[in-house]
Amino acid sequence: MKKLVTFIALFCVVQMNFASEVFDVTSQYMQNYMAPFTATGVSVIIIDGVENARFQEIAAPWKTSGNNVNGTVTTGWHVDFGKYPRYPDNSGAKGCINISDTWDGFATSVTNAKVFQTVTLPAGSYEFVAQRAQDWGTTSNIRLVVAAGDSIPNMQDVSTAIGSSLMATGVTPDFKVSVPFILTAETKVSLGMVATFANAKSALNIAQFQILQIVGANYNSLISQVNAAKSLPTVIYPIGTISGTYPQEKWDALQAVITASQAMIDGGQNTQAEVDAQKVVLQNAIDDLNASLKLPFVLSDASSTTWYQIRDRRSPNDYWTIGQYTSTDGLTNYPLALLITTTSDATSDYQLFKIIKAPAPAKGYYICSKVIEDVPLTVSQSLGMGVIDFDGSLGVSPTPLLFGATVSAANYTVFLEGDYTAQLNSYTRSTPKYWGFWFPGYGKDDAGNDMEFVPFIEIGQTDFKPFNDLVAVAARMTPDLYPLGTNQYEYSAEKWNNFVTVRTSSINFMNNETPSVLQATVDSAKNVLQVAISDLKMSMVPGYKISDETNKYWYMIHDNRSPNSYWRIADLQRKSEGIFPADTVIYSKRLTVVRGLPAVVDDSYLFKLVKAPAPATGYYIYNKLNEIAPLYGDSANNVLAIDSVVTADKWTSFNVTLSTGIDKNYIISQEGVIITNQLNSYMRNPDYVAYYNNVTDSGNNWAFVTYVPTGINTPKVNNIVDVYVANKMIVARNSSDRLIVYNIYGQRVDARKQLQIGIYVVQVEGKAGSMKVLVK
Repeated sequence: MKKLVTFIALFCVVQMNFASEVFDVTSQYMQNYMAPFTATGVSVIIIDGVENARFQEIAAPWKTSGNNVNGTVTTGWHVDFGKYPRYPDNSGAKGCINISDTWDGFATSVTNAKVFQTVTLPAGSYEFVAQRAQDWGTTSNIRLVVAAGDSIPNMQDVSTAIGSSLMATGVTPDFKVSVPFILTAETKVSLGMVATFANAKSALNIAQFQILQIVGANYNSLISQVNAAKSLPTVIYPIGTISGTYPQEKWDALQAVITASQAMIDGGQNTQAEVDAQKVVLQNAIDDLNASLKLPFVLSDASSTTWYQIRDRRSPNDYWTIGQYTSTDGLTNYPLALLITTTSDATSDYQLFKIIKAPAPAKGYYICSKVIEDVPLTVSQSLGMGVIDFDGSLGVSPTPLLFGATVSAANYTVFLEGDYTAQLNSYTRSTPKYWGFWFPGYGKDDAGNDMEFVPFIEIGQTDFKPFNDLVAVAARMTPDLYPLGTNQYEYSAEKWNNFVTVRTSSINFMNNETPSVLQATVDSAKNVLQVAISDLKMSMVPGYKISDETNKYWYMIHDNRSPNSYWRIADLQRKSEGIFPADTVIYSKRLTVVRGLPAVVDDSYLFKLVKAPAPATGYYIYNKLNEIAPLYGDSANNVLAIDSVVTADKWTSFNVTLSTGIDKNYIISQEGVIITNQLNSYMRNPDYVAYYNNVTDSGNNWAFVTYVPTGINTPKVNNIVDVYVANKMIVARNSSDRLIVYNIYGQRVDARKQLQIGIYVVQVEGKAGSMKVLVK
């Protein structure tokens, strides 16, 4: 018996030190912890005597404090019965914990608004988890908190808590935020959230809370960190030596750390100290990579200064500027804040900025305005925006910033050093428009996060920027994106070799850039590179057939935004949609989009592609209603049509690299204009096709579906089941895929929750085939 007890004790010690097992103990300690959350029935919004039953006080045992009470409107944590717990599929019963400002009559700010439950936990290792619900708003300062005692601290005092995490979920594939913590004795703790922000129209919704008890080392945060690092797309980390690229050795160093971290996770036999140390190593590798970006601008120092305008890609006329910010309620006022202006004036000190190196040990940079050259911007999450604290009255220090490339080669993200999820983002719906924070992580092509640095060019100076931007585009063109051969979707080896030669020459030209080079010489080099790029892209063997006088190949063209949205020629009368005013005129024979397919497909749905005569390298697109007049663009009214006497537009079609699976989608743009004037669906009322210039917008991705002349259309089906395992959850790489998961006994399980270790059979709803997935 003594030997048995000794063995059990030894086994338990081994388990506690090495084996890692996670147990969900939420139901043992918390109540009312998942959607639909129970409310009291008391509305927190009563306007003109009318209660809004959608927003109600949250019921016990939750406690709230710090609410902003203005008459009969209480801005703070509550239950929102308009929000689904699942996103983006909108499933489950509505009723999430929410905090909002400005929307629906709420106040424009809250300070230390809290919501929490108090429980008593035995000694052990735990993790408090919050699951994001339908919306992730523009909240700049909300933290998930675990604190000893009967409440949680104010925002400025969270360092006194047992632990806390910023509610930034952008880089986690499961949209969860967690606080790991260890209790050495039985302890009364409060679990909840605290918020302080003053951002126009921000919101955060939570679907569920969990208390996880971990036996052994807690690998969960390392797993999340590894998954985030693995998700950093190579398109945003182009390797090279020119502006906008990263050194190969820094990328390789990060991959080596990721591999070592994954091996530690798979082995599962480490102490907590070893796991925590590996997290630091991984974060350092990420920071080193981010700091190694070859900058898209010249740094200023004591000996020389270079000024830039900083422009937002959301609009060609949205520029950074320094001005006075006053919140709509008048409670917040900053005399020198980072705002947005829609008028460009490169001679104004308020629109000119320089970038200087932040002092060591920081790896980042400071941004200074020409208004006050020697006081760097403070980009503060607690303030929710950027300001110049010129007299120290705000009590905030300059903020080291880092820059990251985006999917757009000429634009860059700006984020807080050490936290690339805390990116600057433009808030153009506010008054005044300003720069605050968003948390998308890399790979999220939000236009308000992409800044372009436009150098202030004196009269007579040579402007290298357009050429440099094009070289940055060329540097991202790799053999993986342009496979060579004669099969569908492959490119001409001759055109590739010519492109590489021109690109090498262009990089050398740029690296030897001197102010004495004539503008005409730079423009000529840019044109040569543009031709080489266009020739390469046009050399792709398309996934569709080209019609001629002998052979005709008819296609239905559908929008990647919706598999049941198809091109059609029809009459069009646009209603007001914010971009263009309402039209009274009815446009005849315009290119429209139809949601859903009729039982019988008529000629208005059918299109063919014909090679345009030389010297053009593009194609004409014809509708079957008129095989004589191809599509043309009505740029004045921003629509497309047939039957006009004006010259038809020639279109360039090339494979969109962001599309996945066996069905390839295409960008269709005017020949010679790669980025701008692309065809895009305007999915409003009515739906039509016009021009747009965002290369990653899903409405720019078109699929050509062969028409079967039997009255029945049979689109291609992507049968690939593409999933991965993260934190014991099976996740689809394509967010639109709805997974159906069965355990080895044939019982259906919920793929949105953590699964037990084992083998599972996974299908995608609407697709043929299945695959086995191991969860370990």
